[in-house]
Amino acid sequence: MIAVKGSVSSLLVLLAIGSTQAQTLESAQATGEVTRGDARRIIAAQFKKAAFEPTPSCSVELYKVRYWSTGLKGERTLLSGLVALPRDSKPKGLVAFMHGTTAVRDNVPSRMTVTSGYSPEALFAVVALACGGYVLAAPDYIGQGDSLGPHPYVLGKVNAQAGIDIIRAARELAQQKRRMTGPGLYVTGYSEGGGNAMWLARRLMEGAEPTMTLTAAAPISGPYDLTGAQAKAMLERQTSVEDVALRLFFIGYYAYSVAQCYGELKLDTVFVPSFASYLSTVFGRDLSSDQEYVEQLAWKGLQLGTLLSVARVLTPTFKSALASGDRANAAMEPLYANDCFDWNPTKPLYLLGIPGDNLVVFDNTRNAMAAMRKRGVGGDIANSYGLKTKGLNHLNAIAPLLVWVRRFLDEGFAGVPKD
Repeated sequence: MIAVKGSVSSLLVLLAIGSTQAQTLESAQATGEVTRGDARRIIAAQFKKAAFEPTPSCSVELYKVRYWSTGLKGERTLLSGLVALPRDSKPKGLVAFMHGTTAVRDNVPSRMTVTSGYSPEALFAVVALACGGYVLAAPDYIGQGDSLGPHPYVLGKVNAQAGIDIIRAARELAQQKRRMTGPGLYVTGYSEGGGNAMWLARRLMEGAEPTMTLTAAAPISGPYDLTGAQAKAMLERQTSVEDVALRLFFIGYYAYSVAQCYGELKLDTVFVPSFASYLSTVFGRDLSSDQEYVEQLAWKGLQLGTLLSVARVLTPTFKSALASGDRANAAMEPLYANDCFDWNPTKPLYLLGIPGDNLVVFDNTRNAMAAMRKRGVGGDIANSYGLKTKGLNHLNAIAPLLVWVRRFLDEGFAGVPKD
């Protein structure tokens, strides 16, 4: 495991937190468990493309937590999330896991159990990490789970606070249960959660929370370069209707989210009128799966001629702004504010992904590594790895990538491959 110089016991940290801060944890409800047998079955079924099987060393108790955080306008707000406590007397540390894209309010970590079907990526993280001896804390985010109102989609600078506060809540829950959280503090996350994890890691490394000393971070397949690599990928012509449909979902969800969260962006400045009005209709519904959102947007997109590209539903002004990186465009401004690739990490940072990712493209990772190297950040601090296993795509790569997160947390850079 990566060592923390000058670390103190988890109990002393908890006592220090309790003496200096108001309580963050509002409530905790036990929702089930993941046994070692459950973990072995899930690994056998879902980790087939992984390079190795992450050994489950303990069973895990699952808790839905409600905790206090900060809302869109700086107000105190109640969020929900998952805390998974391993049945291990000496846990290795606490991992904040930031979940990926979903427009379904209940498809979040706090609703996850072995059989619920909700947030399978959170289940994979519990199996790979918590069943390996790590406490896991996974926020649902603003506007998801128990939090009403809109979700600030891909706005990682905003969503990072939900991660900071659930770390506090997890520590408080562990203290209540007379449990330890271990010596390390780690961050990971996938897809949207990869971007949120990058921002969370950055804030902790830059000293935003004096009670939290980050040990290491491993964001996975995140949109770190929103205005560069990811913007370019959104405009590229595609070879499949499915990839176009997913892009319509991503870009539509982003614009709708910003418009709902802050009220300054008008959808008809981003999309042609019929698609702009249709977005409000689709995302205004409480659909049961993300696939339903994708299919409904794809149907409308096909009507408007988006067979190989999303460009047909974009206004000329926004299409030009996306291609040129126009900072003055209202829809581009939040993307620039949430870019998180050109900065100086000070703790081990391991960026994982798949070079063949056609949705959150691997150039996000390449550009981050290039920017960090240009700043003088060496391989002892930041490295990346692109997993080239045949058949992996953005929708099925999380389990194979989580095994390398587990190895990194256990052994540091010495135990993992690097590009």
